[in-house]
Amino acid sequence: MEKQISIIIPTCNMERYISQCLESLLIPNLSDVEILVINDGSKDRSSDIAHDYERRFPESIRVIDKPNGHYGSCINRGLKEATGRYIKVLDADDSFNKNEFNMFVEFFRGVSTEIVFSDYCIVDEYGTITSKKCFPKRLYNKVMTFGNALPLFLHENMAMHAVAYRTDFLKSIQYSQTEGVAYTDQEWIFAPVLNVNTAAYFPHIVYRYLVGRQGQSVDSSVITKAMTLQMAHFSKRLDDFEEMLPKLSQEHRQYAFARMRYSMVNTFKCILFGKTTSHFSHQLLENDIKLNRVFPELYESLQAERLKPRIPFHYIKYWRNRYPKGKPMPIISIIKAFSKLDY
Repeated sequence: MEKQISIIIPTCNMERYISQCLESLLIPNLSDVEILVINDGSKDRSSDIAHDYERRFPESIRVIDKPNGHYGSCINRGLKEATGRYIKVLDADDSFNKNEFNMFVEFFRGVSTEIVFSDYCIVDEYGTITSKKCFPKRLYNKVMTFGNALPLFLHENMAMHAVAYRTDFLKSIQYSQTEGVAYTDQEWIFAPVLNVNTAAYFPHIVYRYLVGRQGQSVDSSVITKAMTLQMAHFSKRLDDFEEMLPKLSQEHRQYAFARMRYSMVNTFKCILFGKTTSHFSHQLLENDIKLNRVFPELYESLQAERLKPRIPFHYIKYWRNRYPKGKPMPIISIIKAFSKLDY
């Protein structure tokens, strides 16, 4: 019997969380679910724990052990192995709400759109919900064109945790993730979306996203170390956009504008006001020059970006006028030393 959905679970040294993750998938409709645990060279008991679940539920759970290749390689292996109609990624330290996930599987029986949205929430180490990330319920629909669904795509809650793709759609566009690096979650909601024409929305919280785990990739110290990878990913998104530009609709261009603007603003703030080196500033300059060539309207819009709504300091414009010319940037230095900014 064809599975309705394949859940790809990349895992590396997640023995503390993998049981809770897998338990959240053991629903009444489990026979309609394919669970692919991609063990990325774990050195702890992650693989042993996952294989125990595989032995207990052989019709639904498969464990694939592979050498460490980082997050993107796990997604790519999962894409290759998946047989379900749809694909959704679940990180090994996260989980699903069981009841909502069971309804979610039922929902897939009545849709065939290329992408399906669902709500998610943020939880802490104790499982307490700290924030609910929901889309406007008025957008609930089983079939929408990309244009009609644009408010979903442009919503502030758009994230990897909110989407599932139809498997044959991803294979038809030959989608693959960058391997050997971290922070590929933004790729998951960029290049595929630029090919999407139809969407649906399931208005319930399915995904439980853990924030606050020590060593997590959203930890500030880890983000600083991975800034080079962020730069490379943004450059790749520009390449994807440039390649697809001739066939993009106005709505798809609008989405690309929003996603890349979000990435560029965060990158500027992290580099200019975070604890980074001049090497990152040089990489930022290279991306900024490329941005001006590929997406000039986005480049121009960043000129008016303020540090904060109530602080009329156009920091990107200031940096552009000084850094490439080798001029000192005293205002940036002062703000970096004394301000406490949330990125």
